[in-house]
Parts: sequence; C-alpha cells; structure tokens
Amino acid sequence: MCNADRPVLIVVAGGAGRRFGGDKLLAELDGKPVLVHTLERLGRAAKLAVLVVPAGREEEFRRLVAKYLPDLELRLATGGNTRAESVKRGVLAADPADDDLVAVHDAARPLATPELLAALCRRAREVGGAVPGFPQADAQKRVDDRGVITADLARDGIWNVGTPQVFTGKLIRRACQAADSSACLDDAEAVRRVGGSVAVVPCGEPNFKLTARSDLKLLAALMRR
Repeated sequence: MCNADRPVLIVVAGGAGRRFGGDKLLAELDGKPVLVHTLERLGRAAKLAVLVVPAGREEEFRRLVAKYLPDLELRLATGGNTRAESVKRGVLAADPADDDLVAVHDAARPLATPELLAALCRRAREVGGAVPGFPQADAQKRVDDRGVITADLARDGIWNVGTPQVFTGKLIRRACQAADSSACLDDAEAVRRVGGSVAVVPCGEPNFKLTARSDLKLLAALMRR
C-alpha cells in the first residue's frame, strides 16, 4: 500500500460479549489476546490507529496495547451507547481530512489482512467507499417470531459483508453527522444514506467475526494456516 493511501484505522472494541460468555477481545488466541491480533495485522498498515473502547476501561486497554504493541501509533477514544455513536467518536478523535481514507473495523475480526485493507482502499479511492464481502450461497428465508417461514427470498445479487469498511474522510464524517445514522445496519448504509457510493470487494480469505467461544479453535487454525 502506498503511503498516500495508508488509511486512518478506527477499531471499534465494544459489545457486552453475552453470546461469548465474557470479554471476547481479551480471550487468548494463539498466545495473544484477540484484540492484539487485530491491531497487529492492520494497525501497521495504517497511518494512524484509533481504538474505541468502553467507558471506564481506557487505561486497561492502553496498558494492553503498550504491552504487546509498544511502537504502534495509537489514539484511544471512549465509545458511546451504540455502535454508531462509537464510530462517530472514533472519527472525531481521528479528525481525518476530506481526502483521507478511513477504515472502520470490528475489533473481533482478527483475520482481516493488510492485503484486504489495501484492496479496499484502492476501490474506495475510485468510488468513495468499499466493503469486503462474498456472495450469498444459501437459500434465505424470512421468519416470524415463532420461527415459521413467511417468505422465500431470492439470493441473486445478495452479498454478505463485514469489515473493514473504507470511506473517504469527507463521506464518513457526513454519515456520522446524519441524524438517522444510529438506525443503520452498518457504516456502508449510513454513507449511502447521505449520497455516497459503496462498492463490494470480494473477500477471498476467511474474515468472520468472533462470536461464540467455540470460534476460537477455528480462528486459531485459520490463523496458523
């Protein structure tokens, strides 16, 4: 990745980890906390990393990063009550220029690579925004609150997307300032609502989000591969 397109990286470290049964970002993965793997892989590919952490845990995360990644240029920001508010605070802490690229990433996705980030940056530079994804292969159904199928959905043109999601600084700032951004499913939707274009970049490597404790073994195997 050329220096001019090294993005500002905003890593959102929030969530209660209820499905995981604890703080999944501090869980050990191949000898290091999950969060450290995420920052180690993408932090050095960014010109600045901003870590957005839950209120009251700033020093805890600062010490963790200092222990494992003492040379990483990092700012900490305090998260809000929603992911959208946390992203907004991360963007404010980064203060990107209009033509900067800003990558927003889930801390619980430790498999994202610098190569993926570079591909997203190239595409975002062309159209304004880019997200990683892969085509939906399984049949999709809509169900009611009893679990009964109410509709069969066509999968043509449907993609599953994750993070990092990359946008120009101008677009992500505009999206964060929009009053309805908290109702959006992700940052790409918020950007599209304010008139931005977002492309999907095929993600050839696994990039799933750590959710359940059983995911750790699979993540470790994929990481060693």
